[in-house]
Amino acid sequence: YSFEEIEEIHSLPSIIDSMVEDKIVHKELHNQIQVYSGKINEAFELLYHQRPEEMFEKKRLEAALKLMQQGVKFPSAASRTGFSDRDDFQRTFRKVFKQPLLLNDRD
Repeated sequence: YSFEEIEEIHSLPSIIDSMVEDKIVHKELHNQIQVYSGKINEAFELLYHQRPEEMFEKKRLEAALKLMQQGVKFPSAASRTGFSDRDDFQRTFRKVFKQPLLLNDRD
């Protein structure tokens, strides 16, 4: 890896944070830096023990959960963090955290 590539890869977590805030889908992640996607995935897994997409999904879920803890209702929290609907959110939650999320019908 070149020095520039390493710097770009190290910048990914902060790029992911801003992408979550802006509701950018993870498919756009590799367009955010000028490093071949295979190198990104390889280096990212070495540094962070997960793929960039996995970190993105986890941070997006954490942002939605934080909003709900602050009193934001589920549909709004899910929408504000880029989830299309309740099923999308729950499917992603189950995939990332390896357990279902139980929501009240009123959430």
